[in-house]
Amino acid sequence: MFKDRMWTWGYFTTAQTDPPPYRENDVIKMLWAGRMLDWKRADLVIELARRLKGQKHSFALDLIGDGPMKANLVRQCQRNGLEDVVSFFPATTPEGVRKAMLNADIFLMTSNYREGWGAVIKEAMDSGCCVVASKGPGAAPSLIEHKKNGFLFESGNVAQLCSIVSALLEQPEECGEVGMEAWKAMAEAWSPEAAAKRFVALVEGLLGWRPIPDFDRGPCSIAKVFH
Repeated sequence: MFKDRMWTWGYFTTAQTDPPPYRENDVIKMLWAGRMLDWKRADLVIELARRLKGQKHSFALDLIGDGPMKANLVRQCQRNGLEDVVSFFPATTPEGVRKAMLNADIFLMTSNYREGWGAVIKEAMDSGCCVVASKGPGAAPSLIEHKKNGFLFESGNVAQLCSIVSALLEQPEECGEVGMEAWKAMAEAWSPEAAAKRFVALVEGLLGWRPIPDFDRGPCSIAKVFH
């Protein structure tokens, strides 16, 4: 009954209009940011760090946020001897998170389906991060084209997460290339201005004032069912 009558939409945070800065980190810097709740699955990034360190990779991982799981995460880090590669920082302002994103090579988004949308994915892509995201939040498969402007892994699958990040650490230049594609995608299709223009075009089409637009991806494209 409603086939092809549902369209993609999202949360449209302020776009980063200037191209993201070139990262000059000595090692690949990874970032996780959010409330430390069980369904945010920050434990996955600690396990990721353990595996990457075991593989002798060089990297730094920062976690920004507070919450009921933080003490457990700190203990998990200490238990595995990761204090030299993992750093914890308290919750900060949106501007503070954005500043950290602009300095990070890789942004990790590990939430499960309880996240709903996950606006932080767009914010990280706006900032030119190479986003590696769980398929759980709706924003992940909506915004990310796997291996083009980001990477997707099955929710909760730490082996997939580790495989993706390990490959990026072996080819660090790919982080910058994918991050630039992410920024372009957000600027071209997912900015508030672009979404507003698409919405007006769709409404005019539905009213019969013009042909209904056929957007391939992004706001006002035909909604897909994600599994």
